[in-house]
Amino acid sequence: MELKSKLSNFWYYHKWKIIIGGFFLFVLILCITQMAGREDYDMRVLYAGPHIFTEEEVKAVEDAFSQLLSKDYNGDGVKNCELRDMTIMTDAQLSAAIENAGSAASMVMYNNFSAANMESSFSQEIFAGENVICLLDPAWYSKVKENDGFVPLAEVLGKKPEKALDDCSVLLKDADFAVFFPAFDVFPEDTILCMRRVSTASVFTGVKKAGERYENHKEILKKLFAFTLPEDFVPG
Repeated sequence: MELKSKLSNFWYYHKWKIIIGGFFLFVLILCITQMAGREDYDMRVLYAGPHIFTEEEVKAVEDAFSQLLSKDYNGDGVKNCELRDMTIMTDAQLSAAIENAGSAASMVMYNNFSAANMESSFSQEIFAGENVICLLDPAWYSKVKENDGFVPLAEVLGKKPEKALDDCSVLLKDADFAVFFPAFDVFPEDTILCMRRVSTASVFTGVKKAGERYENHKEILKKLFAFTLPEDFVPG
């Protein structure tokens, strides 16, 4: 009875410390488990815009980017890419999508859940995500550009591309690699290709690893812009 009394007394005075400590321990274990089981990709690309990708479209884009890689950056014997696709719409795009879709279940689900949360998720992804190369709708590009979130292309490529929209971007459809690979036809015509600055969150995720990833993606971006269409290429 004395032990039970002591335990009861301890719980009474320390229960919130135990609950809060247990919560953070659970989150830590969950994060470590997820990171341990996560595949390490050579290239990570973020898409944010109105297009709703199918699994087949995501795989086709990832395969196309993988073919464009010049080397195996992480040394695991495979050249691969991960496309992080975020369907995020402006109010006007959402209204048009719902009108076109009628009562389609996917649009209703997006309307009720995603519209209220995706902009916040996008901001978090830009701030802390591992994706360096971005394919963005003009609305979301502008939001990040206003906060100096992108690297001037001349700093990476040595000069500003001829078809650049501004110092930091080009239209994806104007890049030769996007013309060559049919997988990129699914992107909206106004999708913008750009590269974000090193994440300020790298101090938490590992400065050295983030720096290596960033330098690798600078090299990858150079390869993307160096791609030229074959002389005998005929657009589909």
